[in-house]
Amino acid sequence: MLELLNLQRLHRVHGWLHRRGRLGRPRALSFCGGSGGECRQQLRHPSIVLGEALLELELETGLLRHALVELPARVADHVADQDADREPPEERREPVVRGNRPGSAQRAEGDGADQHAGECADRDSGTSDSAGLRLVVRDERLDGPVCLVPLRCHVFFIGLRSVALECSNRPVTLTVINPATEAPLAQLEQAGVEETDGAVLRAKAAFPAWRALAAADRARLLRRLATLVEEHGEELARLESRNVGKPIGGARGEVGMVAQVFHFYAGAVDKHYGETIPVAGGEAFTFREPLGVVGLIVPWNFPLNIASWKLGPALTMGNTVVLKPAELTPLSTLRLAELALEAGIPEGVLNVVVGKGSIVGTRLVEHPDVAKIAFTGSTEVGRLVMSGAAGTIKRVTLELGGKSGNVVFADADLERAAAAAPYAVFDNAGQDCCARSRILVERSAYDRFAELLIQATEALKVGDPEDDETEMGPLISAAHRATVAGFVDGEPLYRGRTPAGKGFWYPPTLVEATNDDRIAREEVFGPVAALIPFAGEAEAVRLANDTPYGLSGSIWTRDGARALRVARAIDTGVLSVNSNSSVRVTTPFGGFKQSGFGRELGMHALDGYSEVKSVFFSTEG
Repeated sequence: MLELLNLQRLHRVHGWLHRRGRLGRPRALSFCGGSGGECRQQLRHPSIVLGEALLELELETGLLRHALVELPARVADHVADQDADREPPEERREPVVRGNRPGSAQRAEGDGADQHAGECADRDSGTSDSAGLRLVVRDERLDGPVCLVPLRCHVFFIGLRSVALECSNRPVTLTVINPATEAPLAQLEQAGVEETDGAVLRAKAAFPAWRALAAADRARLLRRLATLVEEHGEELARLESRNVGKPIGGARGEVGMVAQVFHFYAGAVDKHYGETIPVAGGEAFTFREPLGVVGLIVPWNFPLNIASWKLGPALTMGNTVVLKPAELTPLSTLRLAELALEAGIPEGVLNVVVGKGSIVGTRLVEHPDVAKIAFTGSTEVGRLVMSGAAGTIKRVTLELGGKSGNVVFADADLERAAAAAPYAVFDNAGQDCCARSRILVERSAYDRFAELLIQATEALKVGDPEDDETEMGPLISAAHRATVAGFVDGEPLYRGRTPAGKGFWYPPTLVEATNDDRIAREEVFGPVAALIPFAGEAEAVRLANDTPYGLSGSIWTRDGARALRVARAIDTGVLSVNSNSSVRVTTPFGGFKQSGFGRELGMHALDGYSEVKSVFFSTEG
């Protein structure tokens, strides 16, 4: 996943590309052009083609996906802005590389190599070059050699057909780790305001053509993406499992759903119909129009899955997208961007920017050219999104926190209800806004149900997420583990076991509580369930509704009339009877109260990514 390339390899690949005619015209890239730590300026010159062509080659051959690349990044002497539209010359001289990096014999043939290398050494501005490398580029379009100092550069997938390369002398600020082993998976330099603005600009430029694309062509591209997700399913599942720490079986199921989402919305492209409305003096009808650039902010618990819930309807309706994954779990969405490129999604339609929510997320929320924000995350951050979006009157969809009730009546199939309950809380280690973390049990069946629930929880296998038999993995981070632990006071009803050694493990835990206790009021977002007794149907409904949230929930009973009464009485967006499932591709998903507003999935999601336009056509002469 992560690879550090030295200049010797750049030289070899440059020669390979040159011989095969793969060095297209240079594009503008952001390079640091001075001594300041944050300085950037746009430069166009042939030497940039070397690095960019390399990255394109590596992506096409599958050797490099998310790269931290050592490339020449600071121009020491002034280089005039070149005309990017001019064709490169027929003949190019190979770059000359000199250096004293240990283990590398960097030497290339070229006219005047020693002379130019000396010139660069003489002109060096004094910036430290710890790698001991110098790259001299000689080209007919330049008056002389360009002296460069290698810096670390990160590939940002901004605009799918063009890989944006951002270079500066800022240090790498983000290390992505495996929560089960605490081992690093990748190092990424986080994007900032400039990169976010660049992504929005690309999305805005791509919008007219994507909007005008025939529905059948848009559907074809989405089907291609769905098929590629299926073909790369195991790869994506392994990536998701390692980055999030979730069991591989669950990750495979989630990736399967991602493909289903894109297949569904490929079929929905031409099925979001308008209306014809009878009026006096003519005809009135409505159209569904795309919004423009939409910002999608997805959480760390289901990064790929929830990204697809937003991407599917957004792209179907003809919008272009800037997607911000969570800093902790960006890898699967970066890979999805690559697959979208392979599927033929046009440049600029899908843009992925990795960075802090306080920087990248805030900029998307406040950016005047972003028409809508779709956010999944905590209720606290959702309030900030609403506040920030108010300045530009943005459309907003919020899928926020939950404290869902799992209501078990005494006449239910207790064995079945108890066997299903652990997976409704401990799946994804409880890091699920739909988790049924309040288990409300009718008092007359409470003791028996508690006994059955402990037995079912004891059977839960906690361990290596890459083991096919594992049912629960670790939490996402050490900080989050400490937060979860802070909710459990005293001796619980049941505390499970976790693997020894590294990893952010927390045991599946059952506690007895009242609905007024903190553990029953606040979202734990971990593998902790609270058992709460109730005395009858009326109290069950009152307790289920006695929460600021209203996202999901379950009702267990053999009485069909009671099930319907309670389902209508509970204030929550998604309910299941004699089941703990919440999400289906074809049905709407979303919450009441402080669990958010707007709907994802199903045909209902298309409403949130389009505006209604009413047109009157006069028939009077």
